[in-house]
Amino acid sequence: MKTTDFITIVILLLSLCFSCSSEPGVEPPVEEEKKQPVLTVSPAQSINVAATGGNTAITVTTNKTSWSASADKSWCKVTDKTSGQFTIVVDPNGTAVVRDATVTVNAGKATPVKITLSQQGAAPTLSLSPTAGTIIFSAAAKEAPIAYTVTTNLTTWEVVVTPVEATWCKVTRDGGDSRFTIAVDANPTTSPRGPATVTVTAGTALPLQIIVNQRANTSQETEDFGYGDEQKWD
Repeated sequence: MKTTDFITIVILLLSLCFSCSSEPGVEPPVEEEKKQPVLTVSPAQSINVAATGGNTAITVTTNKTSWSASADKSWCKVTDKTSGQFTIVVDPNGTAVVRDATVTVNAGKATPVKITLSQQGAAPTLSLSPTAGTIIFSAAAKEAPIAYTVTTNLTTWEVVVTPVEATWCKVTRDGGDSRFTIAVDANPTTSPRGPATVTVTAGTALPLQIIVNQRANTSQETEDFGYGDEQKWD
């Protein structure tokens, strides 16, 4: 075989190989990780947080060059972001109500990862100003109603008078829903009235009680009342 014929055959074979590997419509292979963006976090399950608040470190794994994380509540913050980690900071919960937040992590076209947080509520609290105690009204009942301010971390509270027969003891809640007043009707009898019990409640918080008494209508009536037996007003 002539040398020129051999070279011609080799060229034809090479051309055939190239034409088979470059067929129209066939794309060159692409790395699988570039086709499928990867994004995972740890821990990925729901996170329970105490009422006192706290910090949780989250590890981020992704094949993208950048990622972001954000929270949907102001009391839940994303801080200390590094190349593969961030910290969730939860403020103390001053209310007695359980609250929830969501932290969303994004990385390019990868499916976003959502981390749910549930924070416990604080122990129920209830207090009065002035503090609960015993009130003694005069028989004439000329005193101004006594006002109490209610402080609680619950959304609602109640106040009732017992026994139900103590209709002479009047409790009125004001429009702001944080105060109430106690007043009494005049006592026309020669017998003292009471005790009537004013009970303030808020959920499972310890109830508070105010004891209300009224002096008898006698010729020695001094027209005074007080908190217990130690304080009197003219």
